[in-house]
Amino acid sequence: MELRNIIIRTGVVMNDYVNKFLELLDVKLVENGIHALIVGCTRAKYKQLAIIVDKAHLHKLIPDNETLSMTERTDWEGHNVPDWQPAWEQLIEMGYLIAPLSHVTILTGSRAGQERNPSDHFENENGQVKALDFDSILPDIKGNETQRETDREKIFDTIDTIGKENPDLIRQLLFEKLQECVHIGLY
Repeated sequence: MELRNIIIRTGVVMNDYVNKFLELLDVKLVENGIHALIVGCTRAKYKQLAIIVDKAHLHKLIPDNETLSMTERTDWEGHNVPDWQPAWEQLIEMGYLIAPLSHVTILTGSRAGQERNPSDHFENENGQVKALDFDSILPDIKGNETQRETDREKIFDTIDTIGKENPDLIRQLLFEKLQECVHIGLY
């Protein structure tokens, strides 16, 4: 697969399912003079947990010397929940869009009662990953945040247009991690 306006970050694991979408997207990006960087596709659950732990440390939700477990459980808000859920819920309440490691019901805050599914970045029962994360590419190393935000919006709009033209292709499109990247979930 030869892409002209899409760069795949080193270490990002791709698959045939998303490659087909990339070929379609690349044509649209070339037409619009937009360049994009793929910053995520397949993600192991331990890496998703690392994102939660990193943000929890950043916001002092857990002490710097502590981590969270994928397998341990804790009693919280009258329920026995995964060890990572309390910190994850606080991050969700702050505005982060971080998918949980497993299906959960949010117990606190403004989203209490909502159910959330695990990340599209995990392999499904067929071994497929149907999600991509994009960021803009800056023309110089110093960067220009205004241009970067504009480019992210252009990437979002281009993907949105593809979704409208191909309604059975894109399941979810959103800005993720407090607007740091564009997330797309495919059918």
